[in-house]
Amino acid sequence: MAWFAGIPLAKTARAWRRRRQPGIGAVLGACREAEDRLREHRVPCTEGMTVRDLAAAAHGTGEQSTVDGLLLLASTVDVDLRRRV
Repeated sequence: MAWFAGIPLAKTARAWRRRRQPGIGAVLGACREAEDRLREHRVPCTEGMTVRDLAAAAHGTGEQSTVDGLLLLASTVDVDLRRRV
């Protein structure tokens, strides 16, 4: 019985830790979290996919709001990476 409670607890702790990182870590954590959520919904994701690739993969399987959110996340990644260069 503890196994069934442990999995959601571990997922919640991982998501909380990802959201609490400063700067670029928060953006990368959001990317990882989005990828994990898409995998839970059986959207095909591979390791080398960008956020825009994830949006394209989610286009046929999810709601338009999911695709819009991923494209907004992609623009946030672009802005943050420009600051680093």
